[in-house]
Amino acid sequence: MPWGNELVYHIFVDRFRNGNRAIDVKEGEFTFRGTPVGSSGDRRRLTGDRTHQHTFYNGDLPGIRAAIPYLADWGVTTVLLSPIFKSHSTHRYDTDDYFQLDPHVGTDDDFRGLVSDLHARGMKLALDGVFGHTSFEHPWYRDPAERQRTYRLRPDGTPETWLDWGVMPKLETDDPAVQDRLLEIVDRWPGVDAWRLDAAQHLPASFLRRFRGRLRRRTPHGIVIAEEWEPVHSQLHDGLYDGTLNFQFRRPVVDFFRHEISAETLARRLSAYIEGYPPHALRHCWNLLGNHDTERFYGHYAKEAATLRLAIALQTLLPGTPHLYYGDEIGMRGRDSHEARAPMEWREDRWDRAVQAAHREFLGLRCAHPVFAEGFFRWLRVANRERLLAFERWDSDERARVLVNAGPNPARIEIEGRTFEVPPQDVGVHFG
Repeated sequence: MPWGNELVYHIFVDRFRNGNRAIDVKEGEFTFRGTPVGSSGDRRRLTGDRTHQHTFYNGDLPGIRAAIPYLADWGVTTVLLSPIFKSHSTHRYDTDDYFQLDPHVGTDDDFRGLVSDLHARGMKLALDGVFGHTSFEHPWYRDPAERQRTYRLRPDGTPETWLDWGVMPKLETDDPAVQDRLLEIVDRWPGVDAWRLDAAQHLPASFLRRFRGRLRRRTPHGIVIAEEWEPVHSQLHDGLYDGTLNFQFRRPVVDFFRHEISAETLARRLSAYIEGYPPHALRHCWNLLGNHDTERFYGHYAKEAATLRLAIALQTLLPGTPHLYYGDEIGMRGRDSHEARAPMEWREDRWDRAVQAAHREFLGLRCAHPVFAEGFFRWLRVANRERLLAFERWDSDERARVLVNAGPNPARIEIEGRTFEVPPQDVGVHFG
C-alpha cells in the first residue's frame, strides 16, 4: 500500500486493551530483575516508579484487533506498536527473543490476524525494533560462546549496557555477522509496513542501509522511521531512514506553550526541519505531542482543551504526519513518562469531549484537504507580541491559510488585500 495522507496511532501494547484473559500474566509467574511480576488494574501500581515495569495490565494483540473499528472511526491509517517480542517487562524494550512473540501478547496466528485485519481496512502496521541491545535472558547472551561473538564486552568480560545502567547488554552491531542475524527479523515478521528503530543514533550506518534494503526487497513500500531526539538532516539526505519520530516538531511546540520561547523562535525552529529535511521525507516526519517516554501534553503544557486545540492545529496542518499516542484523543493526562503509560480509558463517560472535538476538527480537516499532507509551505506572518503564527499550504488544486492565535487578544492580518481576523486562543483556516 502506498503512503499518502496518514494518521499514525501509537499503542503501548500492555496498557491498551485485553482481548484474551487466558494469556494474562499470572501473579509471580516469573521475575523481572529479581522482583515477582503481577497483574493489576490499579493505576497507581501501573504507573508507580518502582512498580510500572513489572505490573502488567495485560493488553494484547487480540485486544488491538477488537479495537480496529475504534481506530478506523478516528481515521487511523497506521498502527504503531510498542515492542511485542518475548520479554520479562511491561515495556518489552529488553528483548528475550526477536523470533518469538511474547506469549502474553498473543500467538503467531494473532499476529497474522492483526496484519490481515489492518490491511483489509487499508491500514498499515508499524513495529518497534530494538536492535541495539537485548535482555540478559536472550539466548545469544546466555550462551557464553555466543556472547563473545555477539555483544560488546569490556576487557574483563562484562558487557557494555544501555546508558551504562547495568541492564540491557549492547549488541556488537558493527559486526556484519551480527547484522546478518538481526536482518533475519525482517523476514520472520512479514506484513510489517514500517519499522520504528529505537535509539537509532546508536546503530551504525552499515546496518541501517542493510536493514532498509532488506525491508524494501520484502516490502517495496516499506519504510524505516528513526527514533532520534536530535536533528537527522544528514541521515535523511544519506538515505539511512525514510523519516523520523519528529522531536524537532515536539520540542519547540512544548517550549512555546510553556512560554519559554517566542513565536519567532518557534517558527525558526520548526523551519529547521521543514526547510532542511528532504521533501520526500517530510511526509514521514511523525509529528508527536508526546509518547511513552514523555509526559502527556494535555494537563502539563496545555492546561485547558482550548489551548490543546492550538497545538493540535499545528500538529495536523504543518508539514509532517500527525502521530497520536493512545488516549491523547480522549484527553488522557500524565505528569511524567510513567503516568503516560496508564491504561487506556475505555469508559466513555470519562472522555474529555472538548479534546475529542478538537482532534476530530483538525484530523477531519486534514483528511478532507490533501493540501495539508502534500502541499507546499510558507510562513505568512509571525508576531511575538500577539503570539500569532500564520502560514500557507498550497498545491495545484487548493490554497489554505492557517492563523493560530495563542495570545490573549484578537489578531488581524492582511494578506494580498484581504483581511483575516482570529479571536484570542483560536485558530482560523481559510481556503481560496
